[in-house]
Amino acid sequence: MRRGGRSGVPLRRLAWLLVAAAAPAVADDAPVTVLAATDSAAIDLACPANGQVIYGLDGRAGAVFAVDPQPPVKPRIVVGPPPADGPRPLAIACIDANTLAALCRAGDAWSIRTWRIQPDATAEFAAPLQEIAVGDAAEPAGPPHLLVAPFRDWIMASGLPAPLPPLVRGAVAGARVGRIVGRGCPTPPQDGRVVAVAANRRDETILLVARQGRPARLAFHGLTGQLLLELDCDVPAPRDAACAADGTLWVIGGDRSAERPEGLWRIDAALDRGRQVARPVCIARLAAPRAVACVGAGGVAVAHGGSGETLVRIDVAPRPATNAAETLP
Repeated sequence: MRRGGRSGVPLRRLAWLLVAAAAPAVADDAPVTVLAATDSAAIDLACPANGQVIYGLDGRAGAVFAVDPQPPVKPRIVVGPPPADGPRPLAIACIDANTLAALCRAGDAWSIRTWRIQPDATAEFAAPLQEIAVGDAAEPAGPPHLLVAPFRDWIMASGLPAPLPPLVRGAVAGARVGRIVGRGCPTPPQDGRVVAVAANRRDETILLVARQGRPARLAFHGLTGQLLLELDCDVPAPRDAACAADGTLWVIGGDRSAERPEGLWRIDAALDRGRQVARPVCIARLAAPRAVACVGAGGVAVAHGGSGETLVRIDVAPRPATNAAETLP
C-alpha cells in the first residue's frame, strides 16, 4: 500500500466497514433480475445519475440501445449504428440524463462524440450534437473506457494507444465538451494495464490496474493527477468498475474458482494489522461478466455471457450499520 501527499492522505477512500481481515469473501448471492437477453453484445454500459434508464453499447452493430431498469423491458435503439466505413464507438458514458457520449475510432483517428437522446426517436450516428478530436494513434493499448465525473464537470477517456496519452480529459459545461487533453490526468502504473476507470464523489479518479501474476491494484488520484493511495485488489481478471453515489466501488471479474468466482464484487475497506486494505466480496455469481454500471441508489447493472448478451440488475441490500466507520468519501 502506498500513501501520497506531503501531510499524509486520509485512508478512507472507499465506503468501508471495520472488519478484521482482507481475504476475499463470497456472500450469499444478491437478487438478480434479467432485464434483457438479446442478440446485442453489450461491451459497455452507462447510466445517468437519476437511474431512470440503462444504456448499452452493442459491440456487434455499434448501435446504442436503452432499457428501463425495471422489467418488463424492451430494448430500444437510441443511437443508430455507424456507417460501415465510419467511426466505431468503443465506449459510452452519460453526460446527463439526455446526453450520451461515445469514444470513437476511425482508422487512426480518435474522437469523442455526443448525442441528444429523445424518448421516442433514434439519433443518427453520423449527426452528433458534438464531435471533439482526441488525436491520431493505432490499436488501443487496453480496453477503452469513457468516464463522466459525478458532478458532470469533466469527461475522461482511458486505454488510448501511443503516441496519445493513456488518459485524456476534457471539461464539461452543460452538455458541451471542451478540448480533450492529457494534462492533469493520472499517470498509470508501469507494472500493469488499466482495465477500468471510475470516479468517487471526492472527484478522485480510481484506476483499476491488472498485473501479471500479482493482485490487481486500485490507484486513487486527485484532480491534478497526483497519486493519493494505492491498494491491492484481489479480484482475478478484473474487467470493469463503477462507483456508486454512496461511494461503494463495484468490480466485475473472477476466475471461476469457488473462492474467487466470476461475477460482481463489492470492494470494502478493511483493517489488516492496523493498515487499510481492500477486501473484495463477491455479491453475485455471473458467467463471463463484461461491463458494469450503477443504477440509482442500490442497483447495479451487469452485462454478462460470452459476449455480454444478457443484461441483469442486481439489487443490493444496504450495508449493515454496525461498526460502520464511513460511507465513502
